[in-house]
Amino acid sequence: MSPVALPPGTIVEIRGPQSPGVHHPIERAVIIHSAMTWVVAYFPGDAGRLADPADPASIRVLSTGDVLAYRKFADCEPSWVIATWNHLTQSGPGLLQAPQAVLVWQHAAVLAAHQLETKATSVITRQQLESWAGRALTDQDLDRITEALPYSFVPEGIATIVGGLDRRDAKPAADLRGSMADGYDSDRVNRILGRVGKASGLRIVCVWDYHDAIGVGGDSDFYVIVDGRFHHCAGDLWRWLNTSPDDPDAPAVPGPPATWVGAPAEFGVSRLRYHDGAHNHAIHEDIDGSGAAE
Repeated sequence: MSPVALPPGTIVEIRGPQSPGVHHPIERAVIIHSAMTWVVAYFPGDAGRLADPADPASIRVLSTGDVLAYRKFADCEPSWVIATWNHLTQSGPGLLQAPQAVLVWQHAAVLAAHQLETKATSVITRQQLESWAGRALTDQDLDRITEALPYSFVPEGIATIVGGLDRRDAKPAADLRGSMADGYDSDRVNRILGRVGKASGLRIVCVWDYHDAIGVGGDSDFYVIVDGRFHHCAGDLWRWLNTSPDDPDAPAVPGPPATWVGAPAEFGVSRLRYHDGAHNHAIHEDIDGSGAAE
């Protein structure tokens, strides 16, 4: 299985055109659609020169080879996150035709505002966060939620994130690192994701393209289920499981479980036609070999 495309709402940085007095400035954009080798990104500009999504020049197709770095909103300056979001809301988020990216951006702006201790009306209060979490939150908890939330869904994601914080010492066993590097089948999925789930407290599943008389097959991807909703698997978990430990780019650890809960998936459980009762799902059912999706 090839590495998955990055979810909408991921920040990309590229080298901009050289201008007088500035040597190749860095430009920052937000992924609104992505594939394996290219992304469609919106360049919102900066506080001094904000761009409108209605301007075709603000949306570009980039080769992943041109990207210098990938970041989360939480890694960007809070003032930039807030200013670009406020400008987007005035211009109309719907113009981007990218609801997932817009949702991630909105949540990031809310928490960026909390970081700056502004009095913006959109700030999620500490009391509201604690209500969603189901317990009191420390300042350290708030900092870690700020880092993890841009890839989660409010308010469902809050409880999951806090659960991950509470279980931060419960990490998957080190022997699972690279355990799927040579591929996986349904049995390996159940064995390995079962162990990961038991250690982390999260339900992680593999969604395949189809299920037939032989078994599951086709393209596949990992998802985290939170309150019945499928979320893209984010953070370093997939690469930690699927990259050989001999690869210098392989993550040494999978990261905190809270970082694994990505943006909500484009489908719900009603679209899936097969479930083995454990960790394997499939979108299509083709038992009779007709090739037709039910």
